[in-house]
Amino acid sequence: VMEGLAMIFSQRMVRTRDYKFVFNAASIGELYDLKDDPHELNNLFGQPEVAEVQKELIERMRIHMEQLQDPIMPWFEDISAVY
Repeated sequence: VMEGLAMIFSQRMVRTRDYKFVFNAASIGELYDLKDDPHELNNLFGQPEVAEVQKELIERMRIHMEQLQDPIMPWFEDISAVY
């Protein structure tokens, strides 16, 4: 049952005090500056000025997914390589 739910819920999120990253298995990622954009209206994903933040949050997500043995981990690995 859990694996079926993981496929339905194919988004994962990780955040810090200042940023939020959302992995969307079926679409582009989302990255928000929570301090300057608390309503998450401006997706910064792929913008050069947040490249290091994006890289760090993707790595945090990867570590967390590995620890939880997340069933969409292979999908994340495939997609995050081209993010």
